[in-house]
Amino acid sequence: MSDSILRLGNLRGPDVANKITSRSIFVQPLGAIEQHGPHLPLNTDEVVATAVAEATVARVGEKLDVWLLPTLTYTKSNEHAWAP
Repeated sequence: MSDSILRLGNLRGPDVANKITSRSIFVQPLGAIEQHGPHLPLNTDEVVATAVAEATVARVGEKLDVWLLPTLTYTKSNEHAWAP
């Protein structure tokens, strides 16, 4: 986690009005919790989505006013219903 990443979740309520503008851009990482076989953790998709989003915001965030939102984890994977 880099200090150069603009993270919306790190702001206090009053800071939002001072730092977020109509030109601010938000990046929302989304990742599933699902099985990937015996070799990977259930949150693999979440970890990858967060890493890609963090790298993107770290690269262009301050220059373009791009903010990282907290990762959302969502899963609807009927094909994995058989897995314990």
